[in-house]
Amino acid sequence: MTFFIRFTAKSGKFMMIGYLVLLVTFTKVFLLTGISSKENGMIRSIKENYIFRRAYKKGKSYVFPTMVIYVLKGRGREPRLGITVTKKQGNAPTRNRMRRIIRAAFAAKRDILPNADIIVVARTKCAFVKSTDLEAPIAEVFGK
Repeated sequence: MTFFIRFTAKSGKFMMIGYLVLLVTFTKVFLLTGISSKENGMIRSIKENYIFRRAYKKGKSYVFPTMVIYVLKGRGREPRLGITVTKKQGNAPTRNRMRRIIRAAFAAKRDILPNADIIVVARTKCAFVKSTDLEAPIAEVFGK
């Protein structure tokens, strides 16, 4: 088994690389083995702009008061999640909280997600709800 490890001394955060999780601090590196992204509920992120544009153009959209979900099926072997939160919805801590809430809701419903590209566009109401409130629209979209 081969692992590629990228070490960043500045970050001081958890980094997921293959099946290894590194906790980087200024003096120590703790190594936890045997944790994969499927086991801990994490969903792969979409970062590339062309994937977002393809989902907006060709994907199916579902509109809710807290978010809009675009689903483009048939891409890859596992679900991938892209989250969009605009500056109009608040300052940086508010936008980051919205992203965390959405990520937590999708992680809780990971077992019903299809192998597809899923793009979530957060709306302003999303800042005032909990992740459990977002699980109902997700279940409605993905049918369970």
